[in-house]
Amino acid sequence: MISMAVISLGNFDSFFEQPSTGVLGTGESAEPWEFSRSEKARGLAVKQLTLNEGFQSFLTRLLRKTSDFYFLSWAWDLSGSPPFLYPGDKAPASLLQLRDNQTREFIGEGALLFPARPVTAGLAFRMQLWESKQNTRDFGETMKTVSDAVINSELTQLIAGLAAVTSVPGATVTLIAEAAAELGGLIGKILAKQGDEYADFFEGYFSATADWPPGEGRYRGQASEIVLTRMADG
Repeated sequence: MISMAVISLGNFDSFFEQPSTGVLGTGESAEPWEFSRSEKARGLAVKQLTLNEGFQSFLTRLLRKTSDFYFLSWAWDLSGSPPFLYPGDKAPASLLQLRDNQTREFIGEGALLFPARPVTAGLAFRMQLWESKQNTRDFGETMKTVSDAVINSELTQLIAGLAAVTSVPGATVTLIAEAAAELGGLIGKILAKQGDEYADFFEGYFSATADWPPGEGRYRGQASEIVLTRMADG
């Protein structure tokens, strides 16, 4: 159903420093992959979301009606902390009423996707845009189901096991990558089951050793365009 992101920034392998032997695996000759840690705090927010021209149906545009959209994201590093979910089950249920070429701007630095803190290995985020066919009450219940799925996911369990380590074997790297992909597919199934329609999918991988200048970046998908805010403290 949802196989890959429309916009993909970076890659998961950039989170790790390759062993000096260059051997990746689980045998006796393989060395673990090392973690880096950012010197300063890093955070991420979405400042703007714009619905692209032509995404709505002709009839909807003719009647000048808006469509109900929402986005959700989950972002994580390898510090041991669980993924940060937006909007989460405790946030007020909020649907965005948009029509073609309309932009929703969020106050301040934007809707928070990952709170600013020192990052271990790197910052990964996935963001999906969906057109909602639900009412507000059902939407809130769906977000609770999604939140439970993230909390109980294999990705969350694997990350929790990294709290006291500074490196991982290659097999664990592979498991984390696979678990991240599986979680995205599971969330997609939950939302599709409610009758909602998938619209867009962004993902990014930002290494802890890469530059992180505060500011904004604009990215265009198939249904929408987003502006992300890079936040930095210290």
